[in-house]
Amino acid sequence: MLFGTNKKCSVKEYEKITYPEDKTPIIKMLKQKYLWDEFSMINYSRFTSKIKKKEMDEDLISLIKKEKAFRLTLSKISQESSESPPKFYKQFN
Repeated sequence: MLFGTNKKCSVKEYEKITYPEDKTPIIKMLKQKYLWDEFSMINYSRFTSKIKKKEMDEDLISLIKKEKAFRLTLSKISQESSESPPKFYKQFN
């Protein structure tokens, strides 16, 4: 976590699912496994959720790539908050 004068920045790591540019193998396998009706219009958030929860067939999971990604969140430091920067932090303006 980074602290500034009035804001703090949180960094959160998450698993990012990326799909191949050529989705033909995924589509073919979805059809073979009778999942095409469920995913014929791929809802990437639902598809990604099933992959992350390992609720998707391993053959399909093997066609995608998982990457580490980071999300930054800025928020105000509230005056009444007990959260304060640690003593060793560097102040950024």
